[in-house]
Amino acid sequence: MLWSRKFRSPVEDVGNSHKSVFGFQKNGGKERVAVPRVPAGRTEMAFVRTVKVDEVPPGTIRELQVEGTTIALANVEGKFYAINNVCLHRGGPLGQGPLGGRNVTCPWHAWQYDVTTGRTLQNPAVGVDCYPTEVRGQDVFVDIASERLER
Repeated sequence: MLWSRKFRSPVEDVGNSHKSVFGFQKNGGKERVAVPRVPAGRTEMAFVRTVKVDEVPPGTIRELQVEGTTIALANVEGKFYAINNVCLHRGGPLGQGPLGGRNVTCPWHAWQYDVTTGRTLQNPAVGVDCYPTEVRGQDVFVDIASERLER
């Protein structure tokens, strides 16, 4: 797997073309074209309204239930990031931990995660699932049904 600096995402090597997990394609090493990444059998991403923007102020994280999945929704300098709420160590609730910058600390045993990537600070090779987010007006939408983002 390659790393895309411009989009800060891992990029799958597919012959002469590289396809980012965010849905961008690198053709011949020169340009990027948006390519929709929708799971088979679906026609569009299933974003679900979660909370109002002002319910998660900058510098905070909140635990939410979205279609049966518990997520941690963080607001880092006005940008929203959604990760799986379950700590890889012992299953602690990440959304209940303190957020410092872009890092959340599990309240049970102090494992730390970068909410922008889902990766642990102790071992960046592993991490929790990340989910696409969108702000529409004053609402924050999260898509937990699409393919998980690898950041």
